[in-house]
Amino acid sequence: MAQYWWVPDPADLGAAPSNWTVQFGGAILTVKQDGGGDYYLGVDTTSVGSDFALTLDSIGGVDLTGSQVSEVYQEMYQVDNSDLRGMIGFSGASEADFNARLGGVSPAGNNGTQLSSVQTGGGWLFADDPSQPGVGVKFKQRFRVIGENSKVRWWLSSNAEPSTWLLDADYFRIPGPVGPPGIYSIVNRVYRVYGMGVGVNGDPAPTSAVITGPETPINPSITNLLATSARLNWEQG
Repeated sequence: MAQYWWVPDPADLGAAPSNWTVQFGGAILTVKQDGGGDYYLGVDTTSVGSDFALTLDSIGGVDLTGSQVSEVYQEMYQVDNSDLRGMIGFSGASEADFNARLGGVSPAGNNGTQLSSVQTGGGWLFADDPSQPGVGVKFKQRFRVIGENSKVRWWLSSNAEPSTWLLDADYFRIPGPVGPPGIYSIVNRVYRVYGMGVGVNGDPAPTSAVITGPETPINPSITNLLATSARLNWEQG
């Protein structure tokens, strides 16, 4: 079980972040700051083609072949009618040869919100809903994969996360290789990513920094000092 949280590092302002990889599509990545002072990852694909895939490599691989929960949570912003889908289990070296499960908001007129799968470059849409948040607003989305099942929901950042899923569907094509999570899009536009959480091996994706507790003590021992007092000693786990 593990949870990960990523937000742009202010030290990267004006430059590309070090822990994202453009797998294909030629997207230009730049850490920027909005009018309210919040940092975001700017993704610009207006001059470099259509489909693109970005992976957050600091998290490592996600295995889609098991029955435990894997989730991606993202806070985003659509500059125009964009297409931003969470991606779990990416593997492959080119647009024509990669595997992933995809879920999230797509452009108006193109099935709104989608659940889909890609294997060796072939795509299959297996659930959609016409709703999308619109442009010029921050929104959040959560994409979950459990074996053959995929779920997705989105909501405005100003609202609480809903308890129900917008789409919930099973699909038999399960990409087998293990790979990092990320973002996929089929439309060349300008996007903003304010934060991303990932949960693997049964953990939900966090929506903020993960708080780590103290390490479990090991090898405890007691040293008697007086008849009414003692010292407890241990090693950190």
